[in-house]
Amino acid sequence: MGVSVSNQQSGEARRGDHTPLPQDVQPYQGWPLECLVIAFPVKMKRTYNAVTSNIDDYYPTISRYLQQGYTLNTFCPLPKSVSTAGINTMEMKYEAIFSRPVGVAARQDGAGFTVERSTMHFENSSRARVADSSDVMKNIIDHTSKGGRLIGVEYNGQGVIRGINHRVDNEIGVDILLEIPKQPTPAKYVYQVINVPFSVTASMRHQTSHCDWLGTFSSYLNQGWKLVRVFIDGSRERDGREFTVNSIWFFEKETSKFQDPTPIYEGVIIEYFHKVSTRGSVRTDWSPVIVEMGRRGWELACVQESGEMGMAGFAKVEMKLNMFFQRKIVAARGQYSSRPPFRPTTLPGPPPQYSSRPPSRATTPPHQSHLPRQRPSYPPSEAPSYPPSYHTERFD
Repeated sequence: MGVSVSNQQSGEARRGDHTPLPQDVQPYQGWPLECLVIAFPVKMKRTYNAVTSNIDDYYPTISRYLQQGYTLNTFCPLPKSVSTAGINTMEMKYEAIFSRPVGVAARQDGAGFTVERSTMHFENSSRARVADSSDVMKNIIDHTSKGGRLIGVEYNGQGVIRGINHRVDNEIGVDILLEIPKQPTPAKYVYQVINVPFSVTASMRHQTSHCDWLGTFSSYLNQGWKLVRVFIDGSRERDGREFTVNSIWFFEKETSKFQDPTPIYEGVIIEYFHKVSTRGSVRTDWSPVIVEMGRRGWELACVQESGEMGMAGFAKVEMKLNMFFQRKIVAARGQYSSRPPFRPTTLPGPPPQYSSRPPSRATTPPHQSHLPRQRPSYPPSEAPSYPPSYHTERFD
């Protein structure tokens, strides 16, 4: 497996359009961040009723960067980046996005990196697709209750399909990425999981969505939480041209501060316009946005599809993505010349209450997974060091 290092301007992709970045009137007093964007071409092979992938090949690389003091901000597929890679084989581009404070030495705590394999089950009908995320939630609770820290939740490109015409029932593999601390008395974290459904309206050439992303984000940051991931669980219910999609939001807080509502992080959402050809070739590069925000102290929490998309010329699609950034509030925080990055700190009452369980119309008992349940675990290891500057790695 070869490795090549290239600058963010290489290749066909250009910097994608986006909404304005927040401007600090006074310099931010916290740490600037150096950012790495590591690209992985994950191959998925299809058989009659199953899909497998080689995503496990790349987890040791992620582990090595964590041992250099980087934080894994998110690990996700580039939307609509699926292309043909052989007979019954597809390739999807994934990216791991890391950051670490500039000038800070690699941590010495020896934290381990573990991937827990889980499963999302789906039941399909003519108007609805209902997801059952109970297996994912159980695995997250099992690990975090023992001191593990949630890094991310992502589809791994694996699955099993059953039923007539493959429409009755299927299951999709989900990887839960966790940091396992090794020091004697690590900080422990508690997690808040909420479901936020949103609607999408489709027309002939475009889709529009309706969701108060910023309101949900700010409400929990204003209560002292930190966003870990926004995850679209695949549930949807159609009513004519409109359909409802469910998103699961994962927030974390130190257990010792569970009752303390003092905000620790401020947040902002950058709307990014991602262009891709109908053959899966990515035409835009979000790396410059991530790098520039890192220089200003902003850490990427996750990148999530908003549900909005439309045609952008011949055989090209443009999608609006939400890039969730957050950074620690410091004593001398600068003021913003544009609109505030989120709503005022004082909100009327507690944050909105959503069910901690995903909406489900399923009446069948819990499924038994047919996906492999191996759990790769990657202990601390040595890795080559890189200069404190942005670069993109691509695995060919």
